[in-house]
Amino acid sequence: DGGRVDRGGGRKAGLTPAILLPMLRRYEFREQWYVDAPIEQVWPVIRDVAKYPTWWSQFVEAKRRNDVDGVGAVVRVQAKSALPYHMFFEVEAVREEPPRLTEAVVRGDLNGTMKWTLQPEGSGTRLYFEQIVITGKLLLNVLAPLFKPFFAWNHEIMMRRGEQGLRRLLSHP
Repeated sequence: DGGRVDRGGGRKAGLTPAILLPMLRRYEFREQWYVDAPIEQVWPVIRDVAKYPTWWSQFVEAKRRNDVDGVGAVVRVQAKSALPYHMFFEVEAVREEPPRLTEAVVRGDLNGTMKWTLQPEGSGTRLYFEQIVITGKLLLNVLAPLFKPFFAWNHEIMMRRGEQGLRRLLSHP
C-alpha cells in the first residue's frame, strides 16, 4: 500500500498531477564562483543587472524599467543559453546589504528569487549564487517531465559563461 492513506471516496492520496507539476516546474540552483578581485570591485558589477549584457553573453538584453538604484530597481531581461529558446523576465531588487548581499524577485518566464552573497577571500572574492524559481513559460512547463535535466544543464552553461565573463571584466578594470 506504500503508506498512502485513504482520504475518503476510495481514492488514495499520493503524487497527483496537481502536486507533481509544481515540483517539476521548480528549480533550485546554487553556484559558487571565485574572482581574483576585491569585493569593492565585484559588488558594483554584481548588483547592476542592467549592465550584465556587457560581460555576460547569455544576457541578450537588460533594460531598466525605472530610475531607482538599489532596492526597488526593476530590470527587464532577455536571456538565452545553449538551448534554442529565450527567457524574458523582470528582476526587482528587494534587499541589499552592500557590499555583501543583493536579493531580487524574478517575474515572467521565471518566477521566484535570486540572491548573490559576496565574501572576501584572500586577495579576491567568493560569490554564492542562489536561485529558486518555477517556470512560467508554457513550453518549459509542458516539457519539464522529460527535459528538466537538459534545462539544468542549460543553466549550468549559462552560469559558467557568466563566471568567465566576470573574471575577464575584473581582470581588466
